[in-house]
Amino acid sequence: MLNMREKQSLTAEIVCRYERAEKLELVISV
Repeated sequence: MLNMREKQSLTAEIVCRYERAEKLELVISV
């Protein structure tokens, strides 16, 4: 089981990737 710090860094990484992917999708769709 992950501890809180690992969980937070993992979540932050996922959010960061998601936001980056979303920006790319917006750029591609335009």
